[in-house]
Amino acid sequence: MAETSVLLSGIDYKVRKLIQEYEILKERCRELKKENDQLRTTLNVQEETINRINQQVNNNTIIQSLGSEKETIEKSQKRIQHLIAEIDQCLNMLSR
Repeated sequence: MAETSVLLSGIDYKVRKLIQEYEILKERCRELKKENDQLRTTLNVQEETINRINQQVNNNTIIQSLGSEKETIEKSQKRIQHLIAEIDQCLNMLSR
C-alpha cells in the first residue's frame, strides 16, 4: 500500500508540474499572439507608407519628365484650347 501511495504522490506531483508548465505556456502564447497582432499592425502601416512614398516618387518622376508642373498645366491648357478650336472649325464646316 505504501508503494501505491508513493506512486500516486509522484504522479500527482508530475501532473501539478505539467499544469504549471501548461499555464506558463498558455500565458506565453497569449503574449506572442498579442505581439504578433502588434507586428501585423505595424507591418500594415509600413506597407501603406511605402505605397504612398512609391506613388509620390512616381508622381515626381512624371513631373520631372514632363517639366515643371506649372509648364505642364500651361501646355495642357493650350493643347485643350487648340483641340477645342479644331472641333469648332469642324462643326462650322459640317453646318455649312
